[in-house]
Amino acid sequence: MTDGPATTPGKLFLSHAHTDKDPLQGLRRALEVRGVPCWEDARELRVGDRLLDLRRHVQEARAFLALITPAALKSEWVRRECGWAIEAEALREEGEPYRVILLFQGLEPKASATLVTEERIVIPVGDDLLEAVPAILAALDPALPRGSTTPRVEPPPPRSELVLTFHDPRWVEAEGKRRVHATLAASWRPAGAGPLDA
Repeated sequence: MTDGPATTPGKLFLSHAHTDKDPLQGLRRALEVRGVPCWEDARELRVGDRLLDLRRHVQEARAFLALITPAALKSEWVRRECGWAIEAEALREEGEPYRVILLFQGLEPKASATLVTEERIVIPVGDDLLEAVPAILAALDPALPRGSTTPRVEPPPPRSELVLTFHDPRWVEAEGKRRVHATLAASWRPAGAGPLDA
């Protein structure tokens, strides 16, 4: 028996196919920067760790996130880890729910009907996994009811803008040097209002 990898309580367990490892790294870093420690087998498993050790890490984690892609649907490891997460979901006390978060990339959720249930949080995502960060953070909120719909993410507040416009560009020669001159106009566009001239 080895000392084993770092313990997982409080961590988000990341499950993915081997070929999806590189795209997942940016998502992991983005979550950790925002205070969500993550557990990923490629980083934390040690030589000598057993299958039971991996199962324990899945089930002791704060929550479980699986990146579901065409490659993941063919991965025996992803299937095993999802099975262990579903066991943990069933055993966890109601007061501290075990979140199973499914990121679907390149697939419709209906492609894996056995995983998509009312108890799980499903987040469809495009090419950029970082788009899912706000929804993942919302899903990890213990006050959020469990469910299969994507958590509501509030849109960003409207922004004020300073708009700079250049008019009448022309070349001007002075002291043997040629420079571009133009007239600058500035407009201020407050949030939620039309443009105002400065």
